[in-house]
Amino acid sequence: MKRLILAAALAVIPAYASANVVTFTFTDCNTSSGCSPQTGNNFGTVTVTDTVAGQVTVDAHISPYTWAATGLIGLAWTLASGVGAPTISGLSPAADWSPIVGSPLTSFNTDGMGTQQYGTDFIGPNNQISQDLIFTLTATGLSSASFIPGGVANDTGVAYNFIADICTNVGGCSGSGGTGLVGAGVAPVPAPIVGAGIPGLVISCLGLLGLSRRRRAKQAA
Repeated sequence: MKRLILAAALAVIPAYASANVVTFTFTDCNTSSGCSPQTGNNFGTVTVTDTVAGQVTVDAHISPYTWAATGLIGLAWTLASGVGAPTISGLSPAADWSPIVGSPLTSFNTDGMGTQQYGTDFIGPNNQISQDLIFTLTATGLSSASFIPGGVANDTGVAYNFIADICTNVGGCSGSGGTGLVGAGVAPVPAPIVGAGIPGLVISCLGLLGLSRRRRAKQAA
């Protein structure tokens, strides 16, 4: 009986394994956007998920806000030292972003929101598209933990992991008015639930073992 319970536990454990996921929240905007307050907002998120070794998927979500095409970088980020030069693939929606495959951009305008290492540029219609930007990034040594803060922003004095050019008015923007770069840092990580995951599974299995022993003791008596 003990062996059957342990075998069942080992069979279930892989189902609890999951990819590492890190979420960054766009909270701050530069002065050119005219948003108020300048900090503590929620303009959307960037979710980075490990897929295989050296590869992540990136999902930038800003709805109900819209992407801006004003000459500033559409989405930019910085990687930790030691990570190889990344390549982009599977970019969607392909019609609205550049490059859609190959090396990310390394020279672009961040308008005082701090320097960043790599980027992809929004080339779709200004202030009309809110669809998520999704792509795969591949590089030697890359993981969801590789995304680090870039340079310190002149406007806010904060270094951001991601910056993006959006319309910061939910009702829409006219031309470049109300548009500007927003910065994202790591969102707070919820505390682990007691008894969840593999530790909880192990405790449950030990409980089953104890119950089995008690039953056998009663039958012997």
